[in-house]
Amino acid sequence: TETNPSAFNSDPDEEETQENRPVDSASWYDAIYFCNKYSLSQGFTPCYKVNGSTDIAEWNYLPHASNSIEGTIECDFDANGYRLPTEEEWYHVGLSTYLIAKIPEDKSPRISGWFLENSNNKTHEVKTETSNLLGVFDMAGNVSEWCWDKNDGLTNTEDAGKRALRGGAWNNTKVDCVSSKQYYADPSKALKELGWKTE
Repeated sequence: TETNPSAFNSDPDEEETQENRPVDSASWYDAIYFCNKYSLSQGFTPCYKVNGSTDIAEWNYLPHASNSIEGTIECDFDANGYRLPTEEEWYHVGLSTYLIAKIPEDKSPRISGWFLENSNNKTHEVKTETSNLLGVFDMAGNVSEWCWDKNDGLTNTEDAGKRALRGGAWNNTKVDCVSSKQYYADPSKALKELGWKTE
């Protein structure tokens, strides 16, 4: 399906483009399905396998239906296709100190992103806020981004089996969007604060 599941599908801010807002209301399963489909469309080798197959037609999965992908899910980290970051990868790019935006002319560094304090309760076009010190945009706020990792339940049995989220969202306070914050959700959850951002 080519359907965009985003709940925020209209009313972008003035001078923002609807098509450039992040994908929201997408589950973890939707995300890995999208990664393989997009990889194939770009001529890359898909990273994700379900029961050994990278062919999404064999996954018996309907995107955006709050269902699950049944079977053994693996990631081939040597493949050149698109994939979700690991928590460690996300953390190193979004390291707390790097959430500070490039210092503007007024010499007042700030955390850059779309939070409860400035989002007007909706998502915004990516790359409209200042990048972090590594030149990466939207690491904080807008939508919480799915990561590959699964919670092992060793420190929190309540989150066992859930998938990792990083970065916080438009409805989180600024302090809850720093990279040190860990969140987990059921991989079939498709809430309007969850998804992914592309540049």
